[in-house]
Amino acid sequence: MVAGDSIARGNDATVPSRSFISLWADDLHDRYGSRVTVTNHSNGGYTIQDAYVALRRFRTLGNHDLVALAVGVNDAAQGMPVRKFKRLLGKIAARVENRGLDLLVVTPLRPANADVAPYVDAIRQSGLPVADVNRVWGDTPLANGINHPDDGGHRLYANVLLEAVAERIPGRAGTPASVG
Repeated sequence: MVAGDSIARGNDATVPSRSFISLWADDLHDRYGSRVTVTNHSNGGYTIQDAYVALRRFRTLGNHDLVALAVGVNDAAQGMPVRKFKRLLGKIAARVENRGLDLLVVTPLRPANADVAPYVDAIRQSGLPVADVNRVWGDTPLANGINHPDDGGHRLYANVLLEAVAERIPGRAGTPASVG
């Protein structure tokens, strides 16, 4: 299951199959040969507060093995206090863990409209498994010039998530049944 913002929803990928979530699911299937089911509950403008509220309401969490949380850009753009971001990240982690699922937190890219560095640091320091897109983002172009990756950026996200599953979530990487 994926809970995230417009980037996780796939905005500005030329077609849905080129969004990072679709690419990641395809890559997991290709690498491990297992069936991958993706439920994407991402929406434009989503912050960590939105993801927290949504995850409290979802009854389908038990249908998945992994929750990918992809937020931070809108939190930065809207000026969410980093302390609140950290607190909500901890609450999300506890909820996901209480349901017996793994959590993978995706760091945001480097948008043109906000300083995401404090949120990226909070994610990195959380002790949770991290897909650190921000670390490898570099000068990857933004499709809209502000905050959405182009197809190449979505591919970069998918590659980072694939490696994060393979390296950081033992027991799931070899046989993911339900991701996303």
